[in-house]
Amino acid sequence: MSTATPPTTTVEFLALVRASGIHPPAQLEERLAALDDDLPPEPVRAAEVLIRKGVLTRFQAQQLLAGRRRGFQLGPYVIQDLLGQGGMGAVYLAEHSKLRRRVALKVLRSQRGTDRLVSVERFLREARAAAALDHPNIVRIHDVVQQGDAHYLVLEYVEGKTLDKFLARGGAVSVSAAVGYIAQAAAGLQHAHEKGFVHRDIKPANLIAAADGTVKLLDMGLARSMTSSMDNLTEVLDKDAVVGTVDYIAPEQALGGARVDVRADIYSLGATFFALVTGGPPFRGSTSQKLAQHQMKPAPDLAAQDRTFPPELAAVVSKMLAKKPEDRYQTPADVVAALAPWLSDDSEQKVAIGLSGTDQGSSGRLRATLPESTTKRTKRFEPPPPEKPVRRSRGRGIAVGAVVVLLAAAAIGYAIWPTEKPVDSPNKPVASGPGVPPPNPETDRPTDAPPVPSSPPTAPRTNSQVTVTDGIDGLSVKTAKYEVVIDKADGCLSSFRVAGTEFLRNGAALAGGRTTARGGYFYYEKAGHQGLVKLTDVKRTNPTTIEAKGGAFRVSYEFGPNAVTVTAHNATDDTVPYYVLFDTEEVHDVVNGAGEQLPLPVARTQGDPLDAKWRTTTWFAGPASVKLTDETADAATKIWGPFSEFRSQVWESTAKTYNQVKFKLEPAVGAEVPKPVLEPGGVLVSRSGPGRRIQTELYEATVDADACMPSLRVNGVEFLRSNINVSKGAYFLPGAPLPPFDIKQPAAATISAQSDKAAVQYEFGPNTMTWTVENRSDQPVPFFIVMDTSVTAVRNAKDEWAKVPAHSGNEIDPKWATTTWYAGRAKLKLTGGTKVWGPWLDKFQVWEASLAPKEKRVVTVEVGLTDEAEATKLGELTGVKPALATDLLLDAPTDYQVFQRRTEFQGAITVRGRVRAPFDRLEVRTTGKSLQGALPAQWRELPVAEKARTFEATVPTPAGGWYKVEVRALKGGAVVGAMTVDHVGVGEVFVGAGQSNSTNCGQERIKQSSGMVSSFSGSVWYPGDDPQPGVHDRTFGGSYWPAFGDAMYEKYQVPIGVASTGHSGTSVNQWAPGGELCRWLVTRMKQLGPHGFRAVLWHQGESDVSMEPGEYVRKMTALIRETRKSTGWDVPWFVAQVSYHNPNQVTFPNPRADQKKLWETGVALEGPDTDTLTGDNRDEGGKGIHFSPKGLKAHGKMWADKVAVYLDKELAK
Repeated sequence: MSTATPPTTTVEFLALVRASGIHPPAQLEERLAALDDDLPPEPVRAAEVLIRKGVLTRFQAQQLLAGRRRGFQLGPYVIQDLLGQGGMGAVYLAEHSKLRRRVALKVLRSQRGTDRLVSVERFLREARAAAALDHPNIVRIHDVVQQGDAHYLVLEYVEGKTLDKFLARGGAVSVSAAVGYIAQAAAGLQHAHEKGFVHRDIKPANLIAAADGTVKLLDMGLARSMTSSMDNLTEVLDKDAVVGTVDYIAPEQALGGARVDVRADIYSLGATFFALVTGGPPFRGSTSQKLAQHQMKPAPDLAAQDRTFPPELAAVVSKMLAKKPEDRYQTPADVVAALAPWLSDDSEQKVAIGLSGTDQGSSGRLRATLPESTTKRTKRFEPPPPEKPVRRSRGRGIAVGAVVVLLAAAAIGYAIWPTEKPVDSPNKPVASGPGVPPPNPETDRPTDAPPVPSSPPTAPRTNSQVTVTDGIDGLSVKTAKYEVVIDKADGCLSSFRVAGTEFLRNGAALAGGRTTARGGYFYYEKAGHQGLVKLTDVKRTNPTTIEAKGGAFRVSYEFGPNAVTVTAHNATDDTVPYYVLFDTEEVHDVVNGAGEQLPLPVARTQGDPLDAKWRTTTWFAGPASVKLTDETADAATKIWGPFSEFRSQVWESTAKTYNQVKFKLEPAVGAEVPKPVLEPGGVLVSRSGPGRRIQTELYEATVDADACMPSLRVNGVEFLRSNINVSKGAYFLPGAPLPPFDIKQPAAATISAQSDKAAVQYEFGPNTMTWTVENRSDQPVPFFIVMDTSVTAVRNAKDEWAKVPAHSGNEIDPKWATTTWYAGRAKLKLTGGTKVWGPWLDKFQVWEASLAPKEKRVVTVEVGLTDEAEATKLGELTGVKPALATDLLLDAPTDYQVFQRRTEFQGAITVRGRVRAPFDRLEVRTTGKSLQGALPAQWRELPVAEKARTFEATVPTPAGGWYKVEVRALKGGAVVGAMTVDHVGVGEVFVGAGQSNSTNCGQERIKQSSGMVSSFSGSVWYPGDDPQPGVHDRTFGGSYWPAFGDAMYEKYQVPIGVASTGHSGTSVNQWAPGGELCRWLVTRMKQLGPHGFRAVLWHQGESDVSMEPGEYVRKMTALIRETRKSTGWDVPWFVAQVSYHNPNQVTFPNPRADQKKLWETGVALEGPDTDTLTGDNRDEGGKGIHFSPKGLKAHGKMWADKVAVYLDKELAK
């Protein structure tokens, strides 16, 4: 595209738009005239409006803003976006101006001389190859065009992600997904092989996964026909040249010989499989080192690297990677047959469709080999004896039992695959958006379809088994597709898990707190029932049926291998609702019978009318889903919510007088949906639980389910402080809590939150945000921003600087309407403010927009980097001049972060970040004092993927600290970016949980004395002084944690990290699995990672002194087991002995006995007996239940003494 002068006004910008030919003139003028408002005078803002209105794509706008008006058309095609660039040219997304069909245009780069001849010949060769191939797993070609000197191919456009994008974001894919991807690619290669073609460049970047999980081969640019004489020119020019990609190239291909066959593609496919499941290719090093390793070094054994990896599958990959072609599988069809035992239902169906395009010889070979694989399908991988599981790279494990494989029936079904296309089922789920899994071939077969052939007696289907066990939580039911728990105490449906994901929400208070909601239950307030109908007579009536009875109600649960049928009987004179409560922290979307896909929670009232479209719904939580079908005669179904503080989505059906509700729950696991990748200059909005996460190259933000913004990080620096007292970062604070917000995403970079009392809309740009805040009530409502203590200075509209906390005064002063806030290397400019004030809670700065009744106000937020002049001013004002940002940004480690050591003297730190400028080398240096002495001040090279701008590495580091960690990027020996973190430790990390005396409820805040204790909020590490961040109850008093940290440091001489999660006044009932507090705790544990902390310290019991003997043991055991199950490792728990109320009620026998029982049975380790802390160790002059400063210090020391008993033994191992 030609270059011109960038426009400086909107008039100039529109002139470029008109000259570009993107739209016909009349159509363009019509669309411009239809805009609601005049365009802003600045061209950048005008472009954003046109993007939002669909007049321009972002790519088109970027080119026009750069002054480029030519090159948007190629023949009848209008270019919309740049999809990628390679050695031969560029690939663009385009649309046919008449047909409105989207295609991919591959445009050959202009070259001269022999290079041009080779490029054109290879280009035409790709066209010939693609034209000869017609297969669902190969991208199809529509046309090849020469327009002047320009050559381009018109290709099928596949909306999806190439597999290298998975690796670029630093992660592996699941084994099930990888098997499906590779098998589909092999099906496409089999077709190419039969047509006489060898691809010669199989790699993740040349495999694209469409939104429905279908994988297609890309880039036939190096493909060579084994039969055509038309490839002579490039065969001569390729002679003795190494063609392919070094990470995935076959040994014989690496030698430079032109005569390679399909077995080279099989080797490359094996290397691609290895990369997908581990996060990187088989061999590392320089180009020459990799080529040598392909020749001589065996590929690593996946089963040896990861003991959870099926050894039989590892053997398949090893055979694909054999050094000699004759030792590999001889055709791609052989690869498909070898992978068949590990194919999921969905992948098997896609592979079978792909194989239907192969020739009869291939089909015959598969008929001969697939029956052998069917017996393998029943051989499930048995994990090793109970050990701490070894996690595969990027923390992904393999839940083999959750992968649904087709057994002999599928193989036999394939062997008699019909020649005509099967009829689509009219009952299949509506695929109306990304993440919607394809129909299940078993559960969604049309009723008039022929039955699926049955399996032979010698190969029983393992997924037909239903196992019912009597456990602590209740009657636990497991099949290959789901797990269910029926609570023995009330007979209700309390858990429904698919692929490890919980779909239901328990715990909300009902009937004024007299009962607690379950995942599925009748609601009734007569005949002694108090909201939740308790069905106390629970028993198994046959091996796969559980029946629960209570008074006039009865619920029958029938369990099959693929579904659960619930029949709930009502024998009263009233119409009674039956509710299913979906957990919106896990379940993110619902699709109804009308095909509408809605993000959760959907704002509906309980009084909304019934609607037949809710009779069939499909609920999505990542790749897992549950289809809920109301089979009640004359069904009356609806959804409403959000309900309770948990913001559950309620599905409701009603059982009429002396009638029943009947519904079916059908689980499914679809193909793993690739996570979106942030493009340069772009804005990425993604789901994060019930909220949203926003990412650009300069900042990251989160918007939660109640419309608040709890986090805003600019260049890695956190500006907001949430979860302290009432603060939620950026939020409304009226006189009473706001009603639930209806959260929507009306545009790709816009989040809207609406309620009847207030509304806010966030619009995100690469380095700007526009917040439209609205007070819809009849009372004044403030909108607050609470600044983190990282913010040290502010500048107002009159260029007046002040240290924070600053106070603008009680009178409104216009000069504070626009302010710029500084936090070291980053800054934040705000407009639309009313006043600033502080300190709040002794240290926090507050920005306020005071909204009058019915007022709507626009707040603009501009993020940026502190410049040299500003840094100098900050140094003068605060006494500390910040270091300026460079082109390197570290996301980890962060200041005061502590990493859990692995042995007494050894551990590791994670170094993760990104570099904005090109670089060819990355180095790290760690300095400071370890337990064994000072570290050498030497730079170490970090491994970085070729051409990657992001990096992540685990760096072995001795136990000790604080360390200074320096990371730098170099280009040609010159530093292009660097960043330093001053306080990083490798020591001991602990998670705290429980009620008030585990959190910030002490009489006074205390501080650490060692300076070696830090606290983790869930997103940021802070020096470990009170109040502790990250607690669920947002209390802000004193805690025992600083004293505990000091005592631990005194003994072990390593930094101590703590993460407190407790909530005051809570019973163990409120920490039950599935409840809010349990999830809060597990989230913090997961944030620290597998083996990322030493233990959980539990201090709770004061609220449970009236429990019956044994009840506390049962419920604590369930909680501990849930956390271990959710985190995937055997987390050690310490449980304190505690029941103290006041000087007259020092101890209570039941909780103390149960706490001791937990120690004796090995469920938990022994914690301190804090009932012994009486007198002036308690607040209110010794009369209170919480601790005085003296008591907090004694409490911390007691914990350290108990932990030391265990830790000394661990360190001695």
